[in-house]
Amino acid sequence: MSESDDAFDAFEAMIKRTLGDEMKAHDGVCVELWCALANVDWYHPEKHFAVSYSFRAAGGMIADVIERGGYMDWYCSGSYPDVSDRIQRAFKKEGWIHDALGPICDEPGCLASVSCGTPVPGGKYRSTCSEHAPRFQSREEHGKN
Repeated sequence: MSESDDAFDAFEAMIKRTLGDEMKAHDGVCVELWCALANVDWYHPEKHFAVSYSFRAAGGMIADVIERGGYMDWYCSGSYPDVSDRIQRAFKKEGWIHDALGPICDEPGCLASVSCGTPVPGGKYRSTCSEHAPRFQSREEHGKN
């Protein structure tokens, strides 16, 4: 599976086609969609497509579909990850399925769910459970070294 521009274009076209009119008429559908997109991995197995949206990207895509506002209008507008039955069925009918398990801690040997993301050198993030979250020194601790 690959996250490509083609995959995002196909996914967003599907959303416009299946939910676009409802989204423009009812903000609740936008919230429902944000919950189903934020940090959720979606796949189209037949086309070998994969897409995933950050909180901001999910909000931005919703604003683009309804042609008003910006990403902050939808950012953290509901609980996540929470894929409603309606969204799940509409997307599956179009060939898209999601990973219902959610992200797993990237610490080797740990199978706990991710609870935090931490920036690391190179502009990337670690996704860890609370037990493996990097610990930062306080100013007082830093001064003792």
